[in-house]
Formats: sequence, structure tokens, C-alpha cells
Amino acid sequence: MESIFDKYGGNDFWQKVLNEFYETNIKDHRLTQFFESADIGKIKKMYKCLLASALSDQGDPVHVSIRRVHNPYPISQLEFEAFLENFDQVLEINRLRVEDKVQVLTIVNSYRNDVVKQ
Repeated sequence: MESIFDKYGGNDFWQKVLNEFYETNIKDHRLTQFFESADIGKIKKMYKCLLASALSDQGDPVHVSIRRVHNPYPISQLEFEAFLENFDQVLEINRLRVEDKVQVLTIVNSYRNDVVKQ
């Protein structure tokens, strides 16, 4: 069975999705503060590796602590929801099947406790 990562075109597709996603996040007044001085290229590279690892059996394991990376940022539940909402919209625009989109968003949401400051 083909993985979600490969089903839509592998690296090229997900790079396009991430380009659109981070362009959306940068323009989103709810999230702009987190991306103003960030190395977006580095963020997209790490996120693509995370997606490849989570959505296919051929992705390399991610050896970065999601919690440690996000620790300096006071990310709230509402801001995390905005992040998920933007990702949902970009996945919809890029025509992921509903069940695949749900699976991707569930995986991303599984990192909520590592990202959000309580």
C-alpha cells in the first residue's frame, strides 16, 4: 500500500505544500510573531523530514526534540489551533483526500503538548 507521503508526489508535493503553508502562516496575524526572525527554510526542511518520517515507512527518523525546539516560544492553544487551521486549508487546496487529511492533521496534533505552553 502506498504511503500518504508518496501517494501525492513525495518530496516535490510536500515541498510545495510547505511553501504554501508557511507563506500562509507568515501572513496570519495570529502567527506572524513566531516567524518574523525565523529561518523559514530550516523550519520547512525539518517539517518535511517529520512528515516523511510520519507518513511513510521510508522517511528517516526525526532526531530533534519538538519540545526543545518550541520551548523558547510562548505558543498558546489558540495559536496552535491557528497553525492547524492553516495547514488544514493548505491540504484542502492541494486536494488531499479527506481520510488522508484527517490522518496528517491527527499526526500534527499529536505534537500539541510538545509545542503549546500550558
